[in-house]
Amino acid sequence: MGCSRGQPVADSAVGQKVADEFVAKILAGQLEPAWESTTAEFKSDEGRESFIREVRAKPAMRGPINFLGYEMVDLNGLKRGQCLYELTGGQKSAPGKLRILVANENGSWRVDGLFME
Repeated sequence: MGCSRGQPVADSAVGQKVADEFVAKILAGQLEPAWESTTAEFKSDEGRESFIREVRAKPAMRGPINFLGYEMVDLNGLKRGQCLYELTGGQKSAPGKLRILVANENGSWRVDGLFME
């Protein structure tokens, strides 16, 4: 998985800070800056237009979004920090879950995965 192979896993405070900033950008409608805060691997897998389209298509991503917890996960043999959020759904959509993976890329912690369920 690209340049973040073998990097340490973010501790919970760092991982949550990175993920919270990403979520704040999404909630503020700053989808391009949110996409820019991701790893090269994320950008390679998820083009900017596709990311923006997918987020806009999910009414639950408009908030509120509540932090549930942080855990370390193994993704294809790589350790990642994962922040878990609850998509409460607001008034117009069903609740769901949001998982945000955090990885170190060239010494900087960035979002490496976004999964909406």
